[in-house]
Amino acid sequence: MKRPVKWTLIAVGVLAGLIAAAGLIGAMLPREVTTTASVTIAKPPEVVWEALANHENLPLWFPEFEKVEVVKGSNPQRWQGRAGSASATYEDIVREPPKRLVSRTVAPTSEGLQGEWEFRIEPAAEGSRLTADIKMELGNPFLRFVVRLMVSSHEAGVLEQFKKWVESR
Repeated sequence: MKRPVKWTLIAVGVLAGLIAAAGLIGAMLPREVTTTASVTIAKPPEVVWEALANHENLPLWFPEFEKVEVVKGSNPQRWQGRAGSASATYEDIVREPPKRLVSRTVAPTSEGLQGEWEFRIEPAAEGSRLTADIKMELGNPFLRFVVRLMVSSHEAGVLEQFKKWVESR
């Protein structure tokens, strides 16, 4: 066997082994993932609420969402979001302006993600304190492994993007 082909096969084998290991580890992890992130925003709670509760704004500060459409006349309010090849329908199960918004997936995405996102807005000396509590249920073992590696830092980064967007308005 030629040397370049041998190393290519070894590299492919190692990569396949790592992917298989991630799937096996993910299969052993709990299906539910929870995380909390907070950010202080230099705007009053009413301004933060208006920006957060208008789901059509989501692609402006949450880059994974390419498109969001609110389902007109739905009660509770429903909205559809698309991120890459995944799409899901969400509904707001709690809307308490300007203090609390809770949204959840109506059904799992094609990747097996189902979740609930609770946002609490509290007055702060500098404006508002926004806290997000995220509970996700992940059916896909590989996704469980990957999400556990990055979910906390990702959610904190998303809130920072939201802060920058709200404060720039």
